[in-house]
Amino acid sequence: MNDVLRNDFSNCLSNIYSILRDEGYNQQAKYIQNAIYPLTQKDDALFKKRINSSELWGGSGSTWEVDIRDRHKDYAFKKEIVELIRLMEESGILRKGIKSIRKAFEKSISEDQDFYKQG
Repeated sequence: MNDVLRNDFSNCLSNIYSILRDEGYNQQAKYIQNAIYPLTQKDDALFKKRINSSELWGGSGSTWEVDIRDRHKDYAFKKEIVELIRLMEESGILRKGIKSIRKAFEKSISEDQDFYKQG
């Protein structure tokens, strides 16, 4: 992975980490922190394993499934998750099944944009 892509991943994951931490999702924030670490070490194999983990993309309790009550933070979180999935796809490390999460989040983001335009 090149340094530009590594930096893009790091920025995106740091934004996700901040939102999770601020919202009290400490365990999920730790999962994100664990995914950031291999980026700092340029350990692409470990990064690929951690970024595709069930802790991030699995079922109940996984990172993408958190319920952020603040609508603005939820919107920002979903945008960062969509960006993360885009980066994963661009770098060729996207695991099957994750694209459907992106579709659901893109739909939600679109609905939120409509809400903000009305208000």
